[in-house]
Amino acid sequence: MREITLPQSDQHMAMIVRDVIARREPVTIVQEGKPVLDLVPRPHSWARFHETTGEERAKAALEMDRVRANVRQKLTIQEIVAFKHEGHR
Repeated sequence: MREITLPQSDQHMAMIVRDVIARREPVTIVQEGKPVLDLVPRPHSWARFHETTGEERAKAALEMDRVRANVRQKLTIQEIVAFKHEGHR
């Protein structure tokens, strides 16, 4: 499994996600030498990736970059999990 640092993931997340999908290989994000997150492709993401056109993939990547640029604060894992479950209440 490939490892990248948290600062690298912050700078290149869209590219990393596309790479995980295309290679079908998980990536571990590490902070201070310790694993903090695994990016794992979903079983059907490979098929969906290849059903889209290059233009659709580029548009999705730009949207991910736009969303990432609008996130101004660093979030903890606990905050991310809380946001994930916020709509379930």
